[in-house]
Amino acid sequence: MTQTLARGKKRAVLLAAALLALAAAGAPRARAESFDSSAAKGRQDLAQGRRGQALLELSRALALWRPADGKTPRARVLADKAALENDVGELDRAIADLSAAVRLDKKRPDYFYRLGRLYMRESREVPAIGEFYKAVALNLSYKEAYFARGQAYERLGNRDFARQDYKTACRLGYRPACDALDVTAPRRRRRTLARAAFARCRAFLKSCAYGGASFSQCVKRVKPCAPDLRGTCCPRACLSLFWGLLPSRNEASAYDAAFGSPRPACAGIP
Repeated sequence: MTQTLARGKKRAVLLAAALLALAAAGAPRARAESFDSSAAKGRQDLAQGRRGQALLELSRALALWRPADGKTPRARVLADKAALENDVGELDRAIADLSAAVRLDKKRPDYFYRLGRLYMRESREVPAIGEFYKAVALNLSYKEAYFARGQAYERLGNRDFARQDYKTACRLGYRPACDALDVTAPRRRRRTLARAAFARCRAFLKSCAYGGASFSQCVKRVKPCAPDLRGTCCPRACLSLFWGLLPSRNEASAYDAAFGSPRPACAGIP
């Protein structure tokens, strides 16, 4: 009887030890597969430049999310993921994720601003303006949002509204907005800026083509001009003209139509 009790007690001790061992082995796995830990790992990967791994971890975090984890943390992960998708040109996914983020957290003006910027990248100025309005409604000193809204109005041809937003951003200390006010300067200055910008555009494309790249490769490498016409850029209308002609013309012919003349209509030189 005593031996039986001893053996039973020994089995109980062994069982308890086994359960403790299983719990200890399982604890790290549970933590590794939680929403919080995956989100933290994704941000750590991002900080260390492992962007592909960061995107994987953030996606895993979203898959593991439960309502108890909270809407605000989920919104942050969505916003971080959208930033990575934007960097690799996945604009549709970035817009979808950031749109979901602003639905979950309506108190972050930077989310609305970033969503507006994504719309601007797709030349969707009207919804972009709506997002910029939401951003400045939450932060009346959001100078970058005023400036971006001014750019959107400028693209739509509403120069009065654009100038008003540029003035506000400039007054708040945003230097690019102060520079952009030159866009509405006298006709002579505008003509000078436009000619200089298009000359830089043509010089860049010629240099690129002489380096052995195709015309389409060179056009892909140049950015569209901002309203201030600064830096190396090409008029948005000329870039659109080039791509629009490609289905019916070869690259050389499309390039000549868009960039062959020093003052094509698409350059908008007064």
